[in-house]
Amino acid sequence: MYEMYYHRAATANEIIRLIHIDKGYLSRILLKFTRRKLISKKRSPEDGRSVILSLTARGRTEFEKLDLASHVQIKEMIKQLPIEKHDELVFHMHAIKKILNRDKSSENESI
Repeated sequence: MYEMYYHRAATANEIIRLIHIDKGYLSRILLKFTRRKLISKKRSPEDGRSVILSLTARGRTEFEKLDLASHVQIKEMIKQLPIEKHDELVFHMHAIKKILNRDKSSENESI
């Protein structure tokens, strides 16, 4: 849902590439989302073999509820930390981001 929310429209292959998810697993997730009317599918005008996935209004609303709940949960977790641990947490979050971005750039070089 995250990828469809922020990319507005994506193909299954783009989602697989972005989040490194198994094709079969993604297929099962998309089937559940379709049944719950959270996503819509339409043929790509550029490539008739591709299907563009996007969130329905209901899907966007569901995502926004989940996103808000996760923000509240994280805020509560951070609030429990002693104030002197906040800088340490931010430092480590930057280190994680740096590592992940480095992996993405090396991955793109090999494509």
